[in-house]
Amino acid sequence: MKANSEKKLSQDKKLTFSAVYEAYWEELFIYACKLLNDRETAMDVVQDVFVDFLQQYTESFNIREIKPYLYGMIRHKVSRVIRKEVYRREYVESFIQFADIYEESPEQLLVTKDLSQMLEKQIQFLPEKMRRVFILSRDEKLTYKEIASQKVWNGGTIWKWYLRDL
Repeated sequence: MKANSEKKLSQDKKLTFSAVYEAYWEELFIYACKLLNDRETAMDVVQDVFVDFLQQYTESFNIREIKPYLYGMIRHKVSRVIRKEVYRREYVESFIQFADIYEESPEQLLVTKDLSQMLEKQIQFLPEKMRRVFILSRDEKLTYKEIASQKVWNGGTIWKWYLRDL
């Protein structure tokens, strides 16, 4: 039995990469198609397997039998493809759920726009200094202390305006 394996190893090592490709490509492609049910993905998997095999073949070729080795590579690549597809689907489903929750209807957008316009009009009625403080705190997200440090106003005055504006 061991002599037969060594004989097979010797024969396999003599095969060129082209001969291995010609001998096994179609068989591996059919196998990958059965596992994936997708011809294009199966073709990509088989091509990836042969690219990997070529890299290993040129670096150090220490494989007892080529056919089981190639089938193992196909199974490994297919499992990775399936795992990635599962993760992708979960991500897409999660994103869709997120988008559904936070999706704004045209009515909500219109109400938001109307409220923003009303707020802007009311801000214009504030005294100049109070308006500037309000804009700095809301639009530029500055704290009352930061606003006081930029201007000559007292921090307490800013804080009073801030509380009154709320």
